[in-house]
Amino acid sequence: NPVAPVPDDVALLQYTGGTTGKPRAAILTHRNLSAATLIYCEWFKVEPHAGPGQSVLVYSPLFHILGLTTNLLRRVAEGGQVFLRQRFDAAEAVDLIERHRIAAFGGVPTTWIALTQVPGIDQRDLSSLSYAGSGGAPLPVEVERRVRQLTGLDLRGGWGMTETAPAGTNIPLNMPAGKEGTIGIPLPGVELQIVALDDPRRLLPHGETGELRVRGPNVTIGYHNCPEETRAAFVDGWLLTGDVGHCDEDGFFFLTDRKKELIVSSGFNIYPLTIENAIHEHPDVAEAAVIGIPDETAGEVVKAYVTLNAGFKANEETERAIRGHARKRLG
Repeated sequence: NPVAPVPDDVALLQYTGGTTGKPRAAILTHRNLSAATLIYCEWFKVEPHAGPGQSVLVYSPLFHILGLTTNLLRRVAEGGQVFLRQRFDAAEAVDLIERHRIAAFGGVPTTWIALTQVPGIDQRDLSSLSYAGSGGAPLPVEVERRVRQLTGLDLRGGWGMTETAPAGTNIPLNMPAGKEGTIGIPLPGVELQIVALDDPRRLLPHGETGELRVRGPNVTIGYHNCPEETRAAFVDGWLLTGDVGHCDEDGFFFLTDRKKELIVSSGFNIYPLTIENAIHEHPDVAEAAVIGIPDETAGEVVKAYVTLNAGFKANEETERAIRGHARKRLG
């Protein structure tokens, strides 16, 4: 006879590569997924894009934890309407938003970069949107400003992991001024703290940079068949996220970078996201990615890969302009 599942039974093995390069399966129980779904429903329940009949346009794959929980499980729980598409096309997305009066749309940063570059985008009708979200990776501040120009909305979203199913933080509807670049505040039932990089049991005060650790009913119980990784990931019941950031005095969290992506050059800690944000402010730049490469003298030096907007050529003059632009904005 079939046995009814209980909350702590395994519901899903959700694979995550993280930054290790070795895929691991986060064990997500029925409790984890139910808690994450209810957390999102509770957070958004007072907003116009939530509830029965409200429409969301979805390109996020449902095998990804963000698409599974926030777009499928949450919308089904609310009785919402989901428009599913398999492959992202920015021009098609704009057409669908206009035609179906889509209330909510979100994607990864590259989704928004592409949408802002659709020809004639300034003349298109995006007024049906009451929620615009971004997730999956840090969002360049300049892209955030451009989306606000086009939609009248603050581009919201937050932070989460496969291991948190993926509820973590979110940007509130009425966010105070001066919080650009924030990942928001912890969602209901989620606890988040900043701890020292060299001692995960030492809490850091507001404003100091350290590693984020998280606890809540949505957090994985560990990694499937990876006992050593599971032991290393948890300290006193808290999951160490590997993300580096700080919390301000108002309780808003900010990401600096991934712990493993830190570049150490001549003894200085350099965070790629800081440099990427500076490069993104250049008007000719569409995308930027920064890594550290070996150097005999400094140990590591910074290397930036840059994609230009349509119509701009990659040449020495452009490179000099972007270098000069970055030099004015970085230490």
